[in-house]
Amino acid sequence: MYNCLREQRSNLPHWRCKNCGRRHYFNTHTHCYFCGLRCSSLHVIKLLKAYVKEDQSKVPYVANLVQATHSSKKQAMHFIEAMRDMESRAGTLCAATLKLSGNVECDGTSLGKFYVGQGCVRFQKEILNIQQKEINAGRTPPKSLCVHIQCLGAFQRAGPAVLHLSGPRVTKIGSKPPTESLSEIRESRLLDNIPKRAHGKTKIFSDGNRSWESHAKSLKIPHGKVCHQNKEWTKKIRKGRSQNISKVAGTQIADRFLAVLEEIHSK
Repeated sequence: MYNCLREQRSNLPHWRCKNCGRRHYFNTHTHCYFCGLRCSSLHVIKLLKAYVKEDQSKVPYVANLVQATHSSKKQAMHFIEAMRDMESRAGTLCAATLKLSGNVECDGTSLGKFYVGQGCVRFQKEILNIQQKEINAGRTPPKSLCVHIQCLGAFQRAGPAVLHLSGPRVTKIGSKPPTESLSEIRESRLLDNIPKRAHGKTKIFSDGNRSWESHAKSLKIPHGKVCHQNKEWTKKIRKGRSQNISKVAGTQIADRFLAVLEEIHSK
């Protein structure tokens, strides 16, 4: 049993610990995801109803919950943070058992960035490598650098999606976000969610990054690609042996999914 915490009794619903000999009462929010949320249980139900009515393809805004439930800004922010924590935990458990097949789009993106100085201990190895390259090129080493948060994903068309957060990447300030490398793709083990018996009935679609194509060939999975740098968003390809394989290569599903993640992470 959790340690008893003395709370003032009020008109809110409470429950009492029977295992201890003292009259310690707990609020219904104690020891749950909404612990610390200062509102009644009925108000939490109102927040839940308003939350599920929000468009799942868009970011849940605090202002919408405040207007729909007449909550304070703190209450709505606390509620959304608790829901995100629950959803991320459930997503992690679900991703461990998901299986992909058919038309699978693979892509990666940078969810955000932050800046560090040249004396940062956590990224000291990466910082020294960048500074050494600048010195060898005859340029002044940078005093501050940019760290990108990388996210990789495999998205089945009309099916589930699996995501993986790779290690942060250190770059110079002003440079383009780094693309996913072959080592990062192998470490993510995203394509391991495709069973071996489904390799012949599956096709991987990616953008111009050759790392996905190389990894798909190593697993003997058919691959189709488009080149976003040449403004090629879709491309007709030959149909495979399976009737379920699409004739159109592209990463529209992955791009839309990752765009929502970028918007959520920026809020």
